[in-house]
Amino acid sequence: MDKYSLYSIPFQHQFSSILLLQYVQSRKASPGGALVSALEAGKILADIHGISFLENGVMKNNATDRLVREIDDFGMPVYHLLPMTSYKRYNIVSMRGCPFDCGYCASTAIFKKRVRFRSPADVVNEIEYLMDTYGDRHFWFSDDTFTVYHSHTKELLSLLEERNLRIRWSCLTSVNTVKPDLLELMRNTGCKYISYGIESGNSALLQQWSKKIAAKCIVETSHLTHSVGIPHYGFFIFGFPGETWDTVYDTYKLIYDCQMDGGGMNILIPLPGTRMWEFVYEKKKLFDLDKME
Repeated sequence: MDKYSLYSIPFQHQFSSILLLQYVQSRKASPGGALVSALEAGKILADIHGISFLENGVMKNNATDRLVREIDDFGMPVYHLLPMTSYKRYNIVSMRGCPFDCGYCASTAIFKKRVRFRSPADVVNEIEYLMDTYGDRHFWFSDDTFTVYHSHTKELLSLLEERNLRIRWSCLTSVNTVKPDLLELMRNTGCKYISYGIESGNSALLQQWSKKIAAKCIVETSHLTHSVGIPHYGFFIFGFPGETWDTVYDTYKLIYDCQMDGGGMNILIPLPGTRMWEFVYEKKKLFDLDKME
């Protein structure tokens, strides 16, 4: 490898941001390329678009003038600089962004509902490299919604079959983005479980925060996933503004009706840049779980 770049990704948090070290083909391919060039030239960080940094203990967030369209150009992460023996699974992405507009999700704030895809061949090349270099481990597709565009997902999974790469993998997606034929292909290519972002069993709360799924769709998809033979889990959020013990019961009943294999229960955390952040902090609509009716 001949060149390295720091690719800057703001992690929408009021106290900190993350700089991810990543190998790219050209120093000019991303904000990270501009960052490296500026550091080499001794220039100030305030002039570099698309980065976040600390200045005298204060977080500065520079505006992003554009999102790099061809994310294949970033290349693979610099795995040889990471303690790969410490990881029990591989995290990999096939796309960045999500087209949905959930009012509590940082993806909407960061990527502005734009989705940019890696080419299926580029993803599979990385999978093959990891298998050959570091051995067989579980793969977790870290995409916001792995099955949001069926044609891309099917092409990627079909390429795994063509190359005879028998991997074990899982993903996060939404209940309204899967169909029977896609689920069967996922099972046949080694999908060991699916995590569905559900958030609540109360339709009013889901609609209020633009989670455009209905309880009926959730239950039907859960039963469909079971019928195909893929274990699945649900991710849920408690503490939405307007949450009551009745809405909590709606979520409990939904989980029971779906007979999921497991789930993750989380307390709502308003994230900067989201409508939820604006509602809770800027409009001072604080919600006390201890006083929930």
